[in-house]
Amino acid sequence: PAAMATLITPLSIGFITRILSGFGTDAVAAFGIVSKLEMFAFTLIYALGSVLTVFAGQNWGAEKPNRLRKGIVISAILSLSLGIFFFMISHLFAPQIAAVFTNSKPVIQITASYLVIVSFSYGFQGILMLCTSSFDGINKPLISFSLSLIRMLILYVPLAWIASSMIGLTGIFWSAFSANLIAGSLAWFWLNRLIIKKMDEISLDASGGITCFT
Repeated sequence: PAAMATLITPLSIGFITRILSGFGTDAVAAFGIVSKLEMFAFTLIYALGSVLTVFAGQNWGAEKPNRLRKGIVISAILSLSLGIFFFMISHLFAPQIAAVFTNSKPVIQITASYLVIVSFSYGFQGILMLCTSSFDGINKPLISFSLSLIRMLILYVPLAWIASSMIGLTGIFWSAFSANLIAGSLAWFWLNRLIIKKMDEISLDASGGITCFT
């Protein structure tokens, strides 16, 4: 499942690029720029995610879900903080950032528009990435796969196709925003639900179970 999850993103990006191509080469060029910028923006999240996989597995196996939950909360706060930071940077300097990569004014305008809209959801996208890493660590790769599938092929691509035909190019950007927001929130609640369930099971075992007499 983890291997299959890695195939979803490039496949979905191919569909998105096809939709963008209907708006001309400038839109495709701008998407290439923001893809590179997002790789930079999520560098710390990628690093933290690789650590969380081991951290989650160790604490899950040692039956310390409360420690895992604390780690997840701290990681989520970091992700949201980074998201707010990049949102502020995008609103202040999006055209200047885009101008570093191209001299084309249409490409700069499209890139800036994407960053202003989508950057607010980066914190939730980071939470999604951190949660999927944690799911892999606790031996729940099917959940990671499901979340990747939901975000890209169930939300992002269909929404982009529909919204682009209704409100144009910015519809694709708002689709990315919505997919990140929904999938990140879902991943957070799903992981916390499993952790709470694990905590309840450990608490029940520690008390020796409950015996009912009639």
